Amino acid sequence: MSLRSPSRRRALAGRNRLSDKRLRNGRLAGFESAVVFALCLACLTALAPTVALSSKTLEVRAVRVQYESILVDGALSEQAWQRPGITGFTQLEPDEGAAACFRTEVWLAYDGKALYVAARLHDPSPDSIVTSLNRRDETSDSDLFQVDLDTFHDHQTGFSFAVNPSGCMRDETLFNDSWRDASWDAAWKSGATVDEEGWSVEMGIPLSQLRFQKSQNHVWGVNFSRLVKRCNEVSSLVFYPRTESKYVSLFVHLVGLEGIGPARRVEILPYSVGRGEFSEAEAGNPFNDGSEYLATAGLDFKLGIGSNLTVDGTVNPDFGQVEVDPAVVNLSEFETFYQEKRPFFVEGADNFMFGLGGATNYWGIDWFDPMFFYSRRIGRAPRGEERHDGFLSRPDAATILGAAKLSGKLPGGWSLGVLQAVTDREYVQVHVDTSGLRYREEIEPLTSYTVVRGQKRLNGGRQSIGLIGTSVLRDIQDPLFAEEVSERAFTAGMDGWTFLDEEREWVVTGWSGATHVQGTEEAMVALQEDSRHYYQRPDASHVQFDPDATSMTGWGSRLCLNKEKGNSIVNVALGALSPGFETNDAGFHMVGDKVTGHVVTGYRWFEPDRIFRTKTFAVATARSFDFGGRRTSEEYLGLFECQFSNYWSLHFIGGLFPESSDNHLTRGGPVAKSPFGRWFEVEVDSDSRKKIEIGIWGEVYRNDGGAKSHELEGRITFKPLGHVRMSLHPSYEWVNQSAQWVDYWEEPYAAHTYGSRYIFATMEQKTVSLGMRVNCTFSPRTSFQLYAQPLISVGDYREFKEFAKPDAFEFNTYGESGSTITPEHGGYTVDPDGAGPAGSYWFEDPDFNYKSLRVNAVFRWEYRPGSALYLVWTQFRENEEDPGKFDFSRDWKNLFDTRPENIFLVKVTYWLSL
Repeated sequence: MSLRSPSRRRALAGRNRLSDKRLRNGRLAGFESAVVFALCLACLTALAPTVALSSKTLEVRAVRVQYESILVDGALSEQAWQRPGITGFTQLEPDEGAAACFRTEVWLAYDGKALYVAARLHDPSPDSIVTSLNRRDETSDSDLFQVDLDTFHDHQTGFSFAVNPSGCMRDETLFNDSWRDASWDAAWKSGATVDEEGWSVEMGIPLSQLRFQKSQNHVWGVNFSRLVKRCNEVSSLVFYPRTESKYVSLFVHLVGLEGIGPARRVEILPYSVGRGEFSEAEAGNPFNDGSEYLATAGLDFKLGIGSNLTVDGTVNPDFGQVEVDPAVVNLSEFETFYQEKRPFFVEGADNFMFGLGGATNYWGIDWFDPMFFYSRRIGRAPRGEERHDGFLSRPDAATILGAAKLSGKLPGGWSLGVLQAVTDREYVQVHVDTSGLRYREEIEPLTSYTVVRGQKRLNGGRQSIGLIGTSVLRDIQDPLFAEEVSERAFTAGMDGWTFLDEEREWVVTGWSGATHVQGTEEAMVALQEDSRHYYQRPDASHVQFDPDATSMTGWGSRLCLNKEKGNSIVNVALGALSPGFETNDAGFHMVGDKVTGHVVTGYRWFEPDRIFRTKTFAVATARSFDFGGRRTSEEYLGLFECQFSNYWSLHFIGGLFPESSDNHLTRGGPVAKSPFGRWFEVEVDSDSRKKIEIGIWGEVYRNDGGAKSHELEGRITFKPLGHVRMSLHPSYEWVNQSAQWVDYWEEPYAAHTYGSRYIFATMEQKTVSLGMRVNCTFSPRTSFQLYAQPLISVGDYREFKEFAKPDAFEFNTYGESGSTITPEHGGYTVDPDGAGPAGSYWFEDPDFNYKSLRVNAVFRWEYRPGSALYLVWTQFRENEEDPGKFDFSRDWKNLFDTRPENIFLVKVTYWLSL
């Protein structure tokens, strides 16, 4: 982890629709745009300076251990540690540039199997050293020592290893010069002790866990860092000021590594799992007698190919130990995005990142960057719908038969990432209780996923060019299911960056890509009508709905300019996604038919004063258009954030959103207006060094159309002991949506809205949730984690109305001006003109009252390096009684009166290195 306090670098994002939540970092255009992008990048690269990185003047040396073995226990008793150590650490925090308050000495040694690191961290008050027991890779609220290695000496990538005074370990990969990925887990050893001089640490890092080139004499890059938690002092051998975005490229040279080569890497991790699922038995249901038992086994493996490439594979994987997703209530037309948590796909995910790099700050204002690869598509929930009523036996996810990743570096400087995965065909079984018939229907086909990613850095990382390609191939046997999903999907893209000056102060980054999807006519009709495209819009002349199409092609592109150094902030971006852009078979994107540009400028103060340690102010503006030229968003935003001298922090962002066109309100119908809106959010966080840490976040939104929302979230973290950490995340959200989508129907007398009527309602929604987490670490290798989230969300729909006319935010309320609305049969029948010629329409009452409880408990024991035992308990409860009526005490009681579904799992893994 980065020991320096990170700047928050949030992506400014406004809300031009109430259903939009806080948008995060986003990305930008086909085959024709790829050519344009390549030409632009080539021109910029030609104009940019071509000065190679200067050689480092500071070197540190590792010594070879020949006549003794290193016992990694933290005692520093070996002869290799009795020589003068590496010193000269400089403060990064809080007094940047000053000498470190406490002396630190570091030594490096190696043999034919491992690299050894030792450090003596002097401290005049050993009893004040802050230590804690943490799960591996968990952020540590304690003192810390860290070593970072650039083993390829490419000044961009590397490996990081950190240990605290209790011996707790954290490892990461480094990429893009200053970015980190904590998903990587290496098999290495550490030891730490506290004594009268301070504390000391030893690390033993097997060469088999590192990647490096074949050579007789190696030169790597290295840096050492230290955190003294009680005074928040961060010191480092390499000085990198706050105004710089560099890190790996500043490392000193590590020399003296002679006669070593990349180790033969063959690692096998077999596993076995036993699972029991218990739920309430359902009378007459042959698929559910209240219990189900499962035993399975599988295998993960890692194989080194030469010195620079590694194959990671998994056969019949099981991810039962992974924490469950939080419950959400999504009333928008857009898919909910969930973070990947499965270890196989999380580890090394940076190898497949596309469109990012070069710049260390990306802003996404009214822009959600599309992902060409979203690993949660692999093993997704089956999408097919059963076509018969009855008792169901339906799998929760598609079975992953196997997956493999190839990653590393090729001759010529190219880095490579290749992923291949196959998921099984899945069926739903339907038992018709009235007749006893049983049907077996395909709901997910046998599917192959392929991702290929390559990237080459030029001129010492001053320029880069990259490529990506994905394919999804489905073997669909059921012709009815072929009408629901595409058969084949392909994407291709190019990305890169170039610095514009010798000092790397200004950088231009960009990407461009094309997509192509094939399927039956029915599947392509469904895709054209999907919320990401809405080809059926009657007043959108720039798109044409084609009922006979058997494919869809689109393109996307984005170009950004960012200032990388200094106190001032400058970020400019222009992006576009064509109406036919579609990455959701292998990736993720929310919307197409969009051209968005923004300008951000601001200033950062890093010099502490009496009140602030740091502060940042920025303003931004953005506009978005569809490909027909309609302005779909306009935003004016301001941001202020700071850290006070007492280490509390404040974040404020607000914005104004003038009236614009809304081509999503009617969900494929005519364009509407989005009323003038106002929004702000505030967040306050306390000093993280304290035993009790609090945070409060809130936001308010209003628009001239009557929409309102308030949301408040809290965070309380309690650290009563060094090995126990408890946190609560309560939240409350109140939304009053003046035009919440309900339904639509085709009606020939609705000529003013192109032959369809679009039903909306005023909707009041109240949501209460409480996230609870307990982490208890018994030793650096043994831990217990408990997560629970009760949630209650109630929506009350009233004042039903229909969209009155295009290009406006006007509605005709049912029950007024001669129209009628009649409650009946669990819904409503509406007639827009009463006794007139227009027909009537019935729709179901959309009121809801969703209650959920999710509990996940995991005990983990790493009984030997790389091998672990997991004991897991998961519980689900859901209840939907009393729709539309919010009563906290009643709803809480109903939730806990619901019979739960419990899952108990035991998983054992055993790591072998051959």
